[in-house]
Amino acid sequence: PNPTNNSCTISGNLLLPAKDINITINDLSGRYIKQIYKGNIVAGQFSYKFDTSELFTGIYNIVIKVDDKTLIKKLIIER
Repeated sequence: PNPTNNSCTISGNLLLPAKDINITINDLSGRYIKQIYKGNIVAGQFSYKFDTSELFTGIYNIVIKVDDKTLIKKLIIER
């Protein structure tokens, strides 16, 4: 949920297995901040919870790269 405080959950549904998924947090200028997940995910529903307590209050982008596709979602941190 947005805004978040100390943790965030990314969830979704993959129709096919993803052999190369990379999830990162970037600032709004595109600068890399943190690696969230790198690896494989099987087909079906997935959910991944991660800690945001070390991030400063602000707006970030969650960048999800699956194979050759990229999805960017906004993440708002409020303390």
